[in-house]
Amino acid sequence: PDQLASDATTLLVRTEPASDPRDPDRLVIVASREYQDDLRPWEVDVELEPIMPPPGDAEDFAGFARDVARGVAGVRMMNDDSSRPHIWGYGPITEGLALVVLVPTSVIDTAVTTVRTTLRDHTAEQNRVITGATVVTCAAVILIAFLVSKTLSLPVRRLVHAVERVADGDFTARARERSADEIGKQAAAFNDKV
Repeated sequence: PDQLASDATTLLVRTEPASDPRDPDRLVIVASREYQDDLRPWEVDVELEPIMPPPGDAEDFAGFARDVARGVAGVRMMNDDSSRPHIWGYGPITEGLALVVLVPTSVIDTAVTTVRTTLRDHTAEQNRVITGATVVTCAAVILIAFLVSKTLSLPVRRLVHAVERVADGDFTARARERSADEIGKQAAAFNDKV
């Protein structure tokens, strides 16, 4: 924004009828201000300098002049008088009087590049945080699943171990009954049968 303001030029323009009715109205600069120095006041043109069509932009300039003459606001990309590309933003103030702001496209390109870089950096940081959180969450889920599976499978392994001992001829083997769930009931039934 500081760079934008420092390179912008603001013009106060008005339309003047052309001497030949077949020609388009002329635009003249009533006052201008460049923003390299914030303390610099508006310069009032005593001679009412006309705005000339930029080199190579005669058609766009004619559309711009028509818009200003009709009191229509708009934005156009045209060269300035030194053939540097600018964004021309304009809008009516009163009938026949308009404010025109010229900003070099290089300034806008620089601002866009800065914003794009900032957004890319923030996005990359967010992706790193999300990836880290996802890895931690997955590790926690795997650990919890492992612990739950061990807790649930331990009574089954004990019951299988008791059955294997009986199969080997040890009729004193007993399954531990620690719960009232299905595995506990199976262990109790096994102990009753042996």
